[in-house]
Amino acid sequence: MFLINPYRFGGPAGGAYAVNGKDPIHAWVPSNDSAGNGTTTLTDLVGSENGTLTNMDAASDWVANTGAGGVRALDFNETNSYVELAPLSTISTVKSVSIWAYVRDNTKDNDILSTGTHTGGVPFLLWYDFAATNGWRVLLTGNTSGSMSTDIGVATLNSWEHLVVSIDSTEVRFWLNGVEPGNSPFSITIAGGIGTTGTWELGNAHNSVSKELDGLIDDCRFFDQVLSDSDVAYLYNSGSGRGRTS
Repeated sequence: MFLINPYRFGGPAGGAYAVNGKDPIHAWVPSNDSAGNGTTTLTDLVGSENGTLTNMDAASDWVANTGAGGVRALDFNETNSYVELAPLSTISTVKSVSIWAYVRDNTKDNDILSTGTHTGGVPFLLWYDFAATNGWRVLLTGNTSGSMSTDIGVATLNSWEHLVVSIDSTEVRFWLNGVEPGNSPFSITIAGGIGTTGTWELGNAHNSVSKELDGLIDDCRFFDQVLSDSDVAYLYNSGSGRGRTS
């Protein structure tokens, strides 16, 4: 009798990009995006929300990069360059985000992932804050009874780093390279999930000139479930890291 290994695809259950049976609702993974490679489209490998490379060169900004188990990455180094991931009105219940990022410039802020509008604030922002001991920070505001802006950890320049933010109704947890810092969890009451006002962007915070990323991004996944320590360990430690599907 032929038996299917339940760990082959995301293990112990779920699709190719599942984490311990938790399927992402969206996954933008340049390492595995053969269709988008060399174009202005960043393919959503599990959903229908493809991203659009904006103020980027499709011929040169898809770069080969095998660090931390990747294949390729998107290179952000032009003024006001970013990937617009569309309004994503379908993901108002997003509870967790996981992303691999690489920063080259420690003389300015580097925005990694955000949602919001220019006039309405930024409900979610994940960025490298050069003024905060050269550290990673996360901001949550908008769709909450309060707001938070807190350190995740000291960043290592010119190195791939894995960041996860996971949200339930009363607290926010975060990890850097598989480690949860002492200031996590952060207590805050949040209605639903991360706010979805405006558009999501990779590599910038809604055209915030001078704070765009000078670096690389790969393997951004959104979940409508809260991730746990074991889920984060699976994403960070188990096997190849960036683009991991088994």
